[in-house]
Amino acid sequence: MLTRREVYRQFPVLREITYLNNAAQTPVPLRTLRAIDEVTAALGRPHMVPDVEGAVEGAKRRLASLMNADPCEIAFVPNTSVGISAAAAALPLERGDEVLVPQDEHPSLLYPWLNLKAKGIRVRRVPWRGNLMTPEDILQRVSERTRVIALSHVDWLRGFRHDVSEIGAFCRSRGIYLVVDAIQALGVMPVDVHQQGISVLAAGGYKWLMSGRGNGCLFVARDVAQDMRPSLVGRHGVQRVSGSDLVFFPDARRFHTGAWNLPGLTAFNSSLDLLDECGHDAILQRVMDLTERLIDGLDQLSVQVLSCRRPKHRSCIVSFSTGNDERLLPWLRSRDIYLARRGEGLRVGIHFFNGTGDVDRLLESVQSFVGR
Repeated sequence: MLTRREVYRQFPVLREITYLNNAAQTPVPLRTLRAIDEVTAALGRPHMVPDVEGAVEGAKRRLASLMNADPCEIAFVPNTSVGISAAAAALPLERGDEVLVPQDEHPSLLYPWLNLKAKGIRVRRVPWRGNLMTPEDILQRVSERTRVIALSHVDWLRGFRHDVSEIGAFCRSRGIYLVVDAIQALGVMPVDVHQQGISVLAAGGYKWLMSGRGNGCLFVARDVAQDMRPSLVGRHGVQRVSGSDLVFFPDARRFHTGAWNLPGLTAFNSSLDLLDECGHDAILQRVMDLTERLIDGLDQLSVQVLSCRRPKHRSCIVSFSTGNDERLLPWLRSRDIYLARRGEGLRVGIHFFNGTGDVDRLLESVQSFVGR
């Protein structure tokens, strides 16, 4: 396991600023930047073929381990939107079928289902109760036409962590597909696709997976994959041609198309290796300790915490408001503290490379602002 000092050295930007905007994009570690440089340099010399299969299989194996999947249940996509869109287009939905989606979901999850309106698919929104949404809030809205429940593992506005296991168990018992956007969870929060009953999961690599933009992953449960016919087809997804019929791979590989994004998969492989070395239990413990420190500090400042406080629904994202956030955000940036304004407040995203000093500097600056 890497020491705190060794981890810190991987992120030189942390010497310059207090970076707490990881829910938007994380910095890419030095070892990953160097790996990308190596493979990019090799692309300039086509006669020296880089290790394509090593990067592909390594990234696939590490992603599968991270979410307790089989490597053959993992496919690569450019981003979350493409992953969710691929699922929406490929699932065997018929006119009149319904998709349940929580209110205020991120466009990457919502838009692919709204796009099915032309095919007669109806999208129904599940309202929040303040900062809370229980499985009962979702499941009581299931009708005989509900075929899909689509939600984020961790909500992008509030940092609310859904009880995916209970929802997944219900979906499996009713033959409903559970489609999960895990971009705000994978890499820090525990994800177990089989224990949680997830049918399809998509996540981009540029947030908690620290792998930059333009690469993502798609999990498709083996039994679900055989129900799905891809709308985009390429040589990597087809096992053979029988007469004039395409015979797809029987698993997530059917969603592969053509040439690999080799720099992106190299980044995946390197950054996932760093997460493995740090230990996923240790990462979770660290981010939750820092999250608790932040919430306790905000309470002492009489600042409104917008995120749900229930332990089972907490994540590494905390949302809060001072009532004057449009002025607080540039105040913080002038002090080299970076977070984001989202929804009704400011959103803090804490990763394992952050420290107590980052949280304390934010709290001290907020205190100075509200005390003016």
